Amino acid sequence: MFYGVKLTQTESGFELSCKDMPEYVSEFATEQEARDAIGEFLPGLMIKAYRRKRLAIPLPSPVQEGELQVHIPVKAQAKILFWNFMAAKNYRVADVARILGCSHVMAGRLVDMSKDLASVDAIESALRKLGGSFDLTINQ
Repeated sequence: MFYGVKLTQTESGFELSCKDMPEYVSEFATEQEARDAIGEFLPGLMIKAYRRKRLAIPLPSPVQEGELQVHIPVKAQAKILFWNFMAAKNYRVADVARILGCSHVMAGRLVDMSKDLASVDAIESALRKLGGSFDLTINQ
């Protein structure tokens, strides 16, 4: 999974934006600061613009010419897909905790983009208990 992120020079510095998530633009003083922040830009955006509002996270469209290709690690992909499954079912983290018979903290780890506390196996197991499943593909 790759998102296209645009790095644009502005009068005051540099701006990062993502066409798939137009709600958020982040500004930086230097190009290096912007490039260094790319790895945190998307997870932060996903939390700020989507999780807090209980909205599905848009999946990426094809990366366009002039955009930086930002790879989303497999565990983060699993969390995005799990979150979107929850949003489609109108589940809150508390609902997932109740259904799975676990604490709210443990259920929250399944979708927390800012921390690396849930394994892909745990996310898959929870998804299956909720009636969903993952399909993996290899892209070349």
